[in-house]
Amino acid sequence: MAVSEQENGVALAGVRRSNARHRLAAQVSLIVVMITIVLSGFFYTNTHQQAL
Repeated sequence: MAVSEQENGVALAGVRRSNARHRLAAQVSLIVVMITIVLSGFFYTNTHQQAL
């Protein structure tokens, strides 16, 4: 009984760890996309202001 509970705990810990890693990767990619959008918008407005 105790052994199976320990194994389940280890499996749950592994799942939690992989989920955290996936969540971190998703957050990083989201931040990269947001920075790219902000920078592209910044350069877009800058070039238009210079053109005017």
